[in-house]
Amino acid sequence: QILQRLAAKILAAISQLIQLEGHELKVTASIGISMFPDDGGDVSTLLANADMAMYRAKALGRNRISEYSADLGETAVARFEIEKGMRLGFENNEFHLYYQPKIEFSSGKMLGVEALIRWHHPTLGVVGPDRFIAIAESTNFILPLGKWVIEQACRQSKAWQDARLPRFSIAVNLSANQLADASLVQYVSDALRTSGADPSLIELEITE
Repeated sequence: QILQRLAAKILAAISQLIQLEGHELKVTASIGISMFPDDGGDVSTLLANADMAMYRAKALGRNRISEYSADLGETAVARFEIEKGMRLGFENNEFHLYYQPKIEFSSGKMLGVEALIRWHHPTLGVVGPDRFIAIAESTNFILPLGKWVIEQACRQSKAWQDARLPRFSIAVNLSANQLADASLVQYVSDALRTSGADPSLIELEITE
């Protein structure tokens, strides 16, 4: 319990309000704890297990403490690898958008498309959103990822306009995290302006 009390003191110290040029700033942290020898017999193992515990603390809502335990197991390792791989894959341009047609059943006419994200992992192959979107949302990585999706969809819409294809809309899914993001309106406006896409052809949909 000594480590828990020490970690709590660290969280309390970090979360104190900071006055900066008339603005109040607050920083939070997530702390993972592993202990020798129960959680590892060497530094590398202890650090890896503390890292997994820290990611669990983040997944539980951030600004909290989590101790490593055996129940993290393979599920936590897999989650940890997915999160690390997502961030690296984003830097390496491994994410791509596919456009699924939306068809009117009665006429067979295409009304628009829905932008669907896929991750082309170098060893896992094509990874569907069911394997990474929830992790992206719990770690707030969904914000840069969602911003990228909107930018790509706007560019694609403009490319189709320039190619004089029939006018149809592109629907982009927004998560609750994105909807709560104060910069959402700004970066959507920026994406439309820089791409030259017609705003009437970009639809934003809220996911369940």
